[in-house]
Amino acid sequence: RRLERLADTAAVRSTVRARPAVDKARDAKLLAFAYTLTGEREYAEQAATVLTRLRGPAQGGNWRSLDDMVQGAADLALSYDLLAPQLRAREALEAKTRLALFELGDELYRSRYSWPSAGGHTRDIRQYAALGLCALSISDYPPPPGKSCPTAWYRRARERLIERLDEQTCRDGAYAEGPGRQLEAAQLYLSF
Repeated sequence: RRLERLADTAAVRSTVRARPAVDKARDAKLLAFAYTLTGEREYAEQAATVLTRLRGPAQGGNWRSLDDMVQGAADLALSYDLLAPQLRAREALEAKTRLALFELGDELYRSRYSWPSAGGHTRDIRQYAALGLCALSISDYPPPPGKSCPTAWYRRARERLIERLDEQTCRDGAYAEGPGRQLEAAQLYLSF
């Protein structure tokens, strides 16, 4: 019942056009998971509606910060992966979603948090996990000339994620920045 309430709320919010892109990506993920768990096509259709209203950074999407791009890229990659069979039948929407994922992945590949940042290495871990999710979801995407490819994204994400996790794990197994930051990081790196 809780899943139905959450999905219904996301569906209602999807009708509001002037929402931040990160919120749209989160709603698409929620609806994609609802579809996957229940098999009800209505959720897949509602997720597709959300995806039609989501735009990547270069397309004028409302991405407020690098943190939004990190969270939105991860949510969009997961929703794309869950909805891939339904999106293949809708070529234009699939192409638009893949382009948004490419734009987000390329931005995450080129961007860095200014150091020291309030989130420490946790923000880096989240960024590399989101980059890896983008790379896996569109691994066959042909990049435009002069742009990095998803294979390069994956390599960087894997290498840097392992480095940052090693730096954050103390000898006793505790997370150096505390349990709250560990949970924040785990929300993305466990998906990757």
